[in-house]
Amino acid sequence: MTTLEYLKTDAMKSEATVLECVTLEDGSIGVILDRTLFHVQGGGQPSDVGYIGEARVLKVVRSEAGVVHLVDRTIDLGPVTLSVDSGIRQLHSRLHSAGHLIGAAIETMGWHATKGSHQPGQCRVIGVKDKEEAVVPEKEAIERLVDAWIEEALEIRVTDTNGLRTVTWGDIKAYPCGGTHVQNTRELTGIKVESVKFKKGELRVAYQLADTNG
Repeated sequence: MTTLEYLKTDAMKSEATVLECVTLEDGSIGVILDRTLFHVQGGGQPSDVGYIGEARVLKVVRSEAGVVHLVDRTIDLGPVTLSVDSGIRQLHSRLHSAGHLIGAAIETMGWHATKGSHQPGQCRVIGVKDKEEAVVPEKEAIERLVDAWIEEALEIRVTDTNGLRTVTWGDIKAYPCGGTHVQNTRELTGIKVESVKFKKGELRVAYQLADTNG
């Protein structure tokens, strides 16, 4: 089983060992490592990209074989250096963290956040009524609460209890999560709620960061 080092460190470079390198049925090349810094696609967050040695990491996914790094060339078994693209990691971490704050914000307004997508250009948080009297919140109301948390410069809090990892900042509501996040809410300045819609029993909050295309 591949050890997911990104759950405990924000390092962008480390050493690992290539355990397998195989050509998959679709012709792509898959690599399995003993440990990885690369975030695996899931939880609404895209995978990291970067390099394993000289091979470009295009995507990292889970399969029956375990955590598979899809790369652009074959790699010899043995020791390698892992290098994560820090720019892409930062973007994904900020978008994912912004989703957490928006989810926590609507929870204070009578809604229960159930899932989210933190893909650049497709960011949204989905919730359902937690209180019967809950009304569809205004975009500005969500932004005001989120901006207040950002202004407080809250530090991240990660807990792991019996294998359940939760993430939050300060005393904001924590969520179970296996993604990557920013260390302080100040890194999330510029969260923009684009739309708030209620459709088929779900509240859908679309958002982006002002300084990105996400």
